[in-house]
Amino acid sequence: MISDKNSKEVSLKQEAKTLTNDKGEKIVVTYFAEGIDLAMTLKKNDEEEHKLVAKGTNSKGEPIFTDGFYAWELSDDGNSGRLTDKQGNVSVFK
Repeated sequence: MISDKNSKEVSLKQEAKTLTNDKGEKIVVTYFAEGIDLAMTLKKNDEEEHKLVAKGTNSKGEPIFTDGFYAWELSDDGNSGRLTDKQGNVSVFK
């Protein structure tokens, strides 16, 4: 069977992780593959869930996920990261 490159089938879904920043804010992140793309869902506090897609990498080769409102830059450890909102506010979540 030949796979369709344009398929958006979700696979390789990981367990959700809850991370906290130094202000006590929480986010829940879940990584998965969507067709051939890396993607994730992100839910911050009581906001609606956002789906972010990998749109490039940082200087260390780690993926940067974005949806135009949030950008999530995964840290080297593969667990924590930096969340930047549309206004340019940056928070580190661990």
